[in-house]
Amino acid sequence: MPPQVERLSIIIPAHNEEERLKSCLENVLSFLDRSGHVEAEVIVAEDGSVDKTLEIANDHAKCDDRLKVVHFPRKLGKGGGIKHGLLRSSGTIIVIMDADLAVDPAYILALVDQIRRGADIAVGSRRLPSSRVRGVPFYRRLVGEAYQFLFRLFFPRISVRDVQCGFKAVKRSVLFDVIYDVDTDGFAFDTDLMVKSWLKKYRIAEVPIEWSHVDGSKVDIGRQIFEMGADLLSIWMKSKRRAGVIRTALGLREFYDSIPGDTYFKAARSLFLPRRLWHRHKNRRVVDAVR
Repeated sequence: MPPQVERLSIIIPAHNEEERLKSCLENVLSFLDRSGHVEAEVIVAEDGSVDKTLEIANDHAKCDDRLKVVHFPRKLGKGGGIKHGLLRSSGTIIVIMDADLAVDPAYILALVDQIRRGADIAVGSRRLPSSRVRGVPFYRRLVGEAYQFLFRLFFPRISVRDVQCGFKAVKRSVLFDVIYDVDTDGFAFDTDLMVKSWLKKYRIAEVPIEWSHVDGSKVDIGRQIFEMGADLLSIWMKSKRRAGVIRTALGLREFYDSIPGDTYFKAARSLFLPRRLWHRHKNRRVVDAVR
């Protein structure tokens, strides 16, 4: 008897994807048919398309009750579309994948396996030794390397090697806890999600994948470089402000009490001057330790 897995919600954000959505849905549903032990729903999160994306999604939904379509009349961006789709989901594990199907849906099982092993988030990675990447134009590879370099410069403590891959699985409770802190809805949504998850100390596992470049992108590469760079800077600035709040407002007493000596409450109110001075000394040590 095949092993049972948790119920999955596969969210596919789609904006003006009439040329690729039909093939995407057929491949995902075919994968679910082949993997009979996988209980899943597929949610197309369509936002503001001006082509036949919504019509194609609705036509497929009429033929397969595993497929749901959520529509928003204006463009929300990738992050906004995923948030909208999440509200209609019912799975215990949320899988997010792009409509270009650069990663074979069969790799969903590898993501789910990492969740079952204890990860809170499992991310497809194109940068692991056993990963395989095919057909990427030189300029896109160059942009990807530059972006990853900047990410490592801004966030040296985050060890995720591929923060931009749109193929991932997340525990439902974790995604609901994190996603409404993510305020980047564009191309840097995936990066913002990883940073906010890391700040909340969730366990992130990377999974080697086979990734194939798919033609048909409508992205202006120059505009994309500018927007991704601006978003990355914004994520870094907001994370620094957030970390500062955590250090001073939430984490100080916990760190203070972990250092041998007095407890925070008693030392801060002591009438004995040397005790208060030691309290201030410990505060400085705490702040230095978490910078």
